[in-house]
Amino acid sequence: MSELSPKTSEKAFKKRVIALAYDFDGTLCPDAMQNHGLLPFLNLDTRFWTEVKEFRNQYRSVEILTYMQLLMNYMNNYNIDWRSKLMELGESVPLFHGVQEWFDHINQRVFELSKGRIEVRHYIISSGLEEMITANLVGKKANRVFASSYTWKDNAPFGVARAITDASKPQYLFRINKGREDYLDDINDHMPEDDRPIPFSHIIFFGDGETDVPCMTVATKNGGHAIAVYDPGKPAAVEKCKLLYRDKRVNFYAPADYRKGSELWARTDIILQKMIADIRLEWANHLFDARVLDR
Repeated sequence: MSELSPKTSEKAFKKRVIALAYDFDGTLCPDAMQNHGLLPFLNLDTRFWTEVKEFRNQYRSVEILTYMQLLMNYMNNYNIDWRSKLMELGESVPLFHGVQEWFDHINQRVFELSKGRIEVRHYIISSGLEEMITANLVGKKANRVFASSYTWKDNAPFGVARAITDASKPQYLFRINKGREDYLDDINDHMPEDDRPIPFSHIIFFGDGETDVPCMTVATKNGGHAIAVYDPGKPAAVEKCKLLYRDKRVNFYAPADYRKGSELWARTDIILQKMIADIRLEWANHLFDARVLDR
């Protein structure tokens, strides 16, 4: 009898979820999302980011908070429904090759490999704007988007509700790990490893640079996997990935080509096969324990 067949044990063995977590800017989308539509709409260009860094250096401020505050100042020069506008602009943010099909292909692959008994979930963890990401195809395919956001009054931003920095990104991996996905859920309470629904060994994190290092480190040091990607149109970007690999921040790096048959697809597929094999073994051990220890 297969270790995956007894239906009475399927409910009892709960750790049957694989999580793929992604940064957005530079990982799924070329460049910063704001450069694609939002800054041009505000009659700004990429010099906006120079302004952000100058402000940060002058006032020793947090860069993410700085960009959100300066961006809000520019946005409030226009009396429009900014929530709707951000969603409209977010829909048209371009994605790397294959991203549109990636999520469905991964879901189908896990279904095939596990015969439908293991679930896969997709999470976005981004410093970018939640309103733009959730309207994008990526946000619609993801199970959950964790991203920076404004507080709103009459559809105009009037404060920062949440700023996700490189240092705070790892908390969202722990939210996934512990099943505490609501922003108001307390993740600091102790939770035994056996009670955590998605072990780190079932998590793959995808990122593109230094701001993703904390998440990469948390994933790999806790038994998970981290993959770095780079824009194939920017040859210099590969050097960042090489450094991440040399420093053992990631298990692998590849061009941000999400199409079937790409390097990224092939390595991710191998990791998924290993994860599913590990889960089958964990499940078999669970059933064996139930037979032997419950007598």
